[in-house]
Amino acid sequence: PYSMHYYEAQDPDFRHLLLGGRDGFIRQFDDLTKNDAVNTAETEAINAYLTIGPVPVGVDRDSRGRLTSLAITTGNDTDGIEWQLYAADAAEDVEDNMASETSDISGTISSAGRVQLRPRVRGIYFGLRLKNSTLSETFSIENIVGEIKPAGTPP
Repeated sequence: PYSMHYYEAQDPDFRHLLLGGRDGFIRQFDDLTKNDAVNTAETEAINAYLTIGPVPVGVDRDSRGRLTSLAITTGNDTDGIEWQLYAADAAEDVEDNMASETSDISGTISSAGRVQLRPRVRGIYFGLRLKNSTLSETFSIENIVGEIKPAGTPP
């Protein structure tokens, strides 16, 4: 959105967050809507994603880290999430792989709550992408905790 304004009407039914776009349209945010309205006859899935990284994970900028555990806690209203994990010895390589969606390991979280993953990746930099682009589905993240152990230096 280009601009936002919360319209504080006297009648609660008319209180809304208004979003102004560069296309000249004003849209109303609706927390209960899980899809974008393309027009009056069709809807389109919202392509929602969260990207973290590249993040240095070694004890210093020249040391590798090894991810041994990743705990992701989702909100109760989460329908499903695809996760992708990226690792490399250069931050630029992680960025390039994230842009092309060439992950080192990936999977799906299909239930709400705390999920414990056991990915085995190593590198100086990590990246994580969580996403959902399925019609009528949403996700929310409450917490992400990873366990990283030293894994030496690259040759």
